[in-house]
Amino acid sequence: MFQYSFAEIQSQLDTLPTLLRLWFGWMGIVILFAPIAFVHRRRGRIVLAFTAVFAAAMLPVLHAVGISYLISLVHLVVWVPLLLYLSFLLRERRIRPGSPFGVWAIVAVSTLIVTLVLDVRDFVRWLGGERGLIDPAPGVYLPWVTIPAMIAAFAAVAWYILGPRLRSSGDSASSDPASA
Repeated sequence: MFQYSFAEIQSQLDTLPTLLRLWFGWMGIVILFAPIAFVHRRRGRIVLAFTAVFAAAMLPVLHAVGISYLISLVHLVVWVPLLLYLSFLLRERRIRPGSPFGVWAIVAVSTLIVTLVLDVRDFVRWLGGERGLIDPAPGVYLPWVTIPAMIAAFAAVAWYILGPRLRSSGDSASSDPASA
């Protein structure tokens, strides 16, 4: 069942481009480790539960298939709900954006958007038959979609989070008798 050891997985990671390894490091810091600072908050513990589910799901997949495009499925299954959860909390102002937890949530949402766009692309590659290890020098595959998809994802999440305040500020201006 388990084909790859920790040493083999580390060796596979070492073959990846530096920017990709830096991105994995950034995700680890922001999504997996930074929430520990908020363990005293209920919402911080909920985020830590997402990271525990992620680790419990990711480790067997890594040991079974190595650093392949299939790992994007684990990201999609765990990180999409986390993105929705944090976006909802920010939208409903259950997290103050200027608080340390709020700043982290905004950074985490931004990180999740970027990684999920990449994960959708990678999962499409896996569905398309790319079952081997991630190619250190990947060929061109849907590159024209990646950046516009990130922009669209950022816009959609910003609209979702900021939408109620934008609409309510527009409503208050139109209901102001002085503006009539």
